[in-house]
Amino acid sequence: MSPGDRFPARKDVLPPEQRQTYEQIEARRGTVPAPFLPLLASPKVADAFERFSASLWSGCLAKDLQEAVFLVTARAYRCDHQWRQHEKKALAAGVSAGAVAAMQAGRAPSAAEADARLGAVIRFADELHAKQSVPDDVFQAVATHLGPAELSELVAFCALAASIALLLNVGESNAARKDQARRGGPPVFQA
Repeated sequence: MSPGDRFPARKDVLPPEQRQTYEQIEARRGTVPAPFLPLLASPKVADAFERFSASLWSGCLAKDLQEAVFLVTARAYRCDHQWRQHEKKALAAGVSAGAVAAMQAGRAPSAAEADARLGAVIRFADELHAKQSVPDDVFQAVATHLGPAELSELVAFCALAASIALLLNVGESNAARKDQARRGGPPVFQA
């Protein structure tokens, strides 16, 4: 964690129930990722949220679609931390550099940058985050590419990514953002 973070979570100073949850998450993931730190004050919520997250990441939605949802969400919520954590993962999962650049710029990728399946998922996530609903034509477009379980997980993945973006944005102080900018370059998204 960066200096100035609002929810510092040094394991050695946590009360016993919070420490137990910290250690359970750490055992399952190898570390306690930043989005879970604001939740540790409510151990049941932190544990349930981590299990929900793990369930979706190991679900049936393809990795390229998962990562694209996280990038669309990072853009929608101007969450630099989320973008930085998922940009390389998206590229490694097969999302083209052109599609990543398009998402960062807030535009739909062209047919040359993303196939119809990925393009439909990006548009779905973009509409859901921008308007808190999805028009029928956007829903139908994504439903032609995904089965019922994948579609269900897509909606849940959008909710997960939004929750994580909000947790990260609330968890970082202005000082921490400035420190990150010094270490990692300028902000991904300008205010």
